[in-house]
Amino acid sequence: MLNKLDRREIVKKLVANWADVPVVLDLPLAARIIGQSPEYLKKRCQRGDFPGYKEGNQWRISKEALQRHVGASGQSGQSGR
Repeated sequence: MLNKLDRREIVKKLVANWADVPVVLDLPLAARIIGQSPEYLKKRCQRGDFPGYKEGNQWRISKEALQRHVGASGQSGQSGR
């Protein structure tokens, strides 16, 4: 499993600006951003190990929860404004 610093580096490569990330993400996009497979992330959500929720038959993850998970605040990949 990736440590917090490794996750931040992956996010910097995938997310140039948190403002470009949708408010609610589907499972495949969230999984790609944090560097996990969608299947593994789904299992984590089902166990309650990751803050996801079901909408119909699809898992969703809020941008806010994803930012907390990776330890990011504001904009990733940018120092300052």
